[in-house]
Amino acid sequence: MKRPYSHSRQFKIQIYIYSLTWLLCLSEANGQGTLVQNGDFSSPDGSSIPGWNVSGGLMWSAYNGVNGGSFAGIGGYFSQTLATQPGETYLLQFYTTTGVPGISQSGPYGLSVTWDSEAPVSYTSTQESYNWVADSLQVTAHSSQTLLTFTRIYGAIPYLDDVNVVSIPEPGTGHLFFTTLTLLIVWKMFRHQRPNPY
Repeated sequence: MKRPYSHSRQFKIQIYIYSLTWLLCLSEANGQGTLVQNGDFSSPDGSSIPGWNVSGGLMWSAYNGVNGGSFAGIGGYFSQTLATQPGETYLLQFYTTTGVPGISQSGPYGLSVTWDSEAPVSYTSTQESYNWVADSLQVTAHSSQTLLTFTRIYGAIPYLDDVNVVSIPEPGTGHLFFTTLTLLIVWKMFRHQRPNPY
């Protein structure tokens, strides 16, 4: 006698397909973490910032950053070498300001951001501001090691916080999900068309 198809087994297969799809999607999503080490400029002693190469002076505070935590002021330049994928597109995000409570400055400032060998992008401010301003750049990696540099050009010391570099995902995850979903629908239609063994 032919063994009837078990509905519980069918249910388990469906759960397996759904779980596999979500695991693959989550795996790709988890790979989108920032490439920057210590992007919020935490410091063990207030005079050094792990993960960053600092030259030309440093101002640092444990308070009043973007999220209420630490931030850093650029006297010369900050740089960090990132592990990147050649040809991959990334989003560079950061916050700047010229004034925070307890630290007063006057006059404009100039800040340049350099991604690898590309031309620097300049940011300027004409007056002191106590508001953190978000900026972002879309950049492309040309090698497996990419140098990111923030440089003070002139004027007041620019404060920097919450630096992140994340990969801009390709539409592969969405295609994967819908492909798997389509296969699941076709499989269910096929199962519904199976003749009843009784």
